[in-house]
Amino acid sequence: MREPGGDTVIVSGVMPAGSAPRKMVLAIQEPALHAANLLVQLLKDRGIKVGGTVRSLHEPEPGEAAQKVLAEHLSIPLKDSVKLVNKISQNLHTEVLLRTAARQQGRWATPEDLQKFPQAFYLKAGIPDGDVI
Repeated sequence: MREPGGDTVIVSGVMPAGSAPRKMVLAIQEPALHAANLLVQLLKDRGIKVGGTVRSLHEPEPGEAAQKVLAEHLSIPLKDSVKLVNKISQNLHTEVLLRTAARQQGRWATPEDLQKFPQAFYLKAGIPDGDVI
């Protein structure tokens, strides 16, 4: 499977011989960049010339002018998102909730930065290290 922009998605695993095909839903590593690449490909497919480099921008850098909004989406209420995380165990919502909470503490640039957020939160909440996995 290939994502727009040439990123390769590798899916691996084991299935019994002769088993029925299975449809799987996968989380996209960088959804904003994926959407940007998809938009560019759709424009090109329709004969629209697109120049420059495809990139995602989540918020303006300090001192930059604000970007023009092309589309807007309002998320579900936090209580509903937490229900999905806790009751239904929806991993994509769990990751989005983690990223949103981490963004409230400032920018993070790498997955390692993001992984530090829960431990810092637990420590601040008085939960001993290792009590939550």
